[in-house]
Amino acid sequence: MRFLILCLAVPFLACAPGASTTTGSSSSSSASSSSGGGGSASVPVNLIGLNVAPGSLNPAFSPDVTSYRVPVPGDTARIAVTPTTQDSGAALRVNNVASESGAPSAVNLTPGLNPITVVVSSRDGNARTYTVVVDVAVSTEPSVLVVSPTAGAVSIPVGTAVDVTFSEAMAASTITESSFTVSASGALVSGAATYDVTTQTARFTPANALQADTLYTVTINAEAVDEDDGLPIANAPYTWTFRTASTTAPTGCLSNPDCAEPAAICDQVQQQCVQCLQASDCSAVMPGTVCSLGACVCPGDAELAWCGRLAQCVDLQTATQNCGQCGHACFGQCTLGQCVDPWEPTPTTGAPSARGFHIAIATGSRMVVWGGATSAGNTSTGAYLDVNTREWSPTSLANVPTPRARATAVLVGTKVVVWGGESEDGAVGTGGILDVATNRWTAISQVNAPSPRHGHSMVYAGAPVSRVIVWGGSSGSGYLNNGAALDVTTNQWTALPVGPLRARMEHSAVWSGSSMMVWGGYANTGSESVHVNDGASYDPVVATWTMLASNSAPRPRLRHQALWVDSGASSGMMVLGGSGVSTFFGDGGLYSGTSWTPVSDFFGVDARAFATAVFIPPWVLSWGGQNYSGQFDDDGVVYDTRQTPWTVARLPTAPSARAHHTAVAVDGRMVIWGGRDSTGYLGTGAWLNPAALP
Repeated sequence: MRFLILCLAVPFLACAPGASTTTGSSSSSSASSSSGGGGSASVPVNLIGLNVAPGSLNPAFSPDVTSYRVPVPGDTARIAVTPTTQDSGAALRVNNVASESGAPSAVNLTPGLNPITVVVSSRDGNARTYTVVVDVAVSTEPSVLVVSPTAGAVSIPVGTAVDVTFSEAMAASTITESSFTVSASGALVSGAATYDVTTQTARFTPANALQADTLYTVTINAEAVDEDDGLPIANAPYTWTFRTASTTAPTGCLSNPDCAEPAAICDQVQQQCVQCLQASDCSAVMPGTVCSLGACVCPGDAELAWCGRLAQCVDLQTATQNCGQCGHACFGQCTLGQCVDPWEPTPTTGAPSARGFHIAIATGSRMVVWGGATSAGNTSTGAYLDVNTREWSPTSLANVPTPRARATAVLVGTKVVVWGGESEDGAVGTGGILDVATNRWTAISQVNAPSPRHGHSMVYAGAPVSRVIVWGGSSGSGYLNNGAALDVTTNQWTALPVGPLRARMEHSAVWSGSSMMVWGGYANTGSESVHVNDGASYDPVVATWTMLASNSAPRPRLRHQALWVDSGASSGMMVLGGSGVSTFFGDGGLYSGTSWTPVSDFFGVDARAFATAVFIPPWVLSWGGQNYSGQFDDDGVVYDTRQTPWTVARLPTAPSARAHHTAVAVDGRMVIWGGRDSTGYLGTGAWLNPAALP
């Protein structure tokens, strides 16, 4: 990461994106037997049977399949492996310990992945190795992430419910009035305990209003256990306290004369005001309630005084920070409850920490942000942004992948697949699958996985293939031209055949609907590393590579934008912007069929790299980035693909300039977020509806 930041401070030519270059190669997961000398037939080294107990092999045993996975529960301490050889005279070793054909060998297990090798050696010296990886589920105790009211809080309204958010999914049946209690001076408060599986949050709702000016103790005991392993929270029982507010009116401040004091002020059970008054009405004559945050607010807590507080969120028609609804901010004016500017800022309340080099994926009406580099180092935190409710909520921290920047991610159904990237120690070869429907992480298998890398590409090949394909990148010491395909359903990798392209990094890859199209990047030529403008398509159905046509291709570049465009009038892989030798680009090309068509230069904006682009039919929108002088950009362009040639116009400005941010298309809007500028990492963003453009 330090090397990348150094590059941003000088002209691009002064920095190379990688170290010395070597070409990677694909490897087979199974060893093959070699024949003996003299032309005689070799003695077979196959197994004809392989059994395990407990558990079962995945895939099912076949003599020609040499790699297997066996998932077992977290309390499994030992497994029996029973191999049977085809040749009765062959020698067997299980984890380097001699064994007999048809006899079980006991192997001790530890939580996590346990590789077991079974080596068959024939009498003529040939050998074959079978590998069984036993995955012992790792049991972790759940913990408390967030509590509300917070520990030690004071002046809490008497109608408050108590919330607890856990680090992982809890068994809903164990969140009860017995495991989740609220008490004062030892006396339990009557109420109901509920559990929201989506947010992993438990709530205790008192049956009646709490007592004023009283210290309450909240307890989560060991009866509350997690869903997967039945484990109680760490260090159970977990307790904290808070104190409720006093409802006594300050001296000299009279109650609303319409009703008797103090019940006239608000309904203590429902926490709703009887009469809503503007702050200006709160006086010695008419004290009590104020209109705040779009509703009548009961006095008495720490933030809302009885008298004198300014009104909040009263004007929803013209207020730039509360346009149409409380907390809905605008970059410019608000008219009739609508932002005038086509850009609108993303909310900041509950947003993830400032970061760049992160991933973002659109799913339904939400954007998922995860990982990246922060001022404190790489992170494994993230959040969901719902563009309709304008609310952020955190991604789970249970079983989360290790902190990293420059990872890649794709969406497969309701699952966000994250893999690779760069950690503080170098390239990463691990990943995780986040199910956005349940907010739960699952580790990606490392068996037959691609080698650690960053600067690689990843696409999702839809039906009938249904695989996530990783290709290319840098190991940190050299460039790679290999890859693998992940079956998300079975969590298994399959190596890709070696293709015709040179090893490279910082290239692009898109899925056309039938093939993965790889183009550009920084490649190894054998004697040096150069910018390239060649590419190839990979058809996963027949597992074959085909070179792309090079006539009229865009000039050699890396760190460009690439996306698949299909507007009906035209379709193909669009390449735009990027950096080359001593220059940055504003032009590009559209590869359709077997030929390139030039895409016009940016319309009145800088040539740049590190920009982002999305396709929201029929518009291609490109925004942000960094120019050759190192300056960050706050503008972009929009292409209308309905006409031939495409028309291009400049986007209005509003979000602050940045690069290394993300952009996704959510519900017809381009949503940008995060990145960095000359001051550091950013935790802000914006969205743009292209249909609202003039």
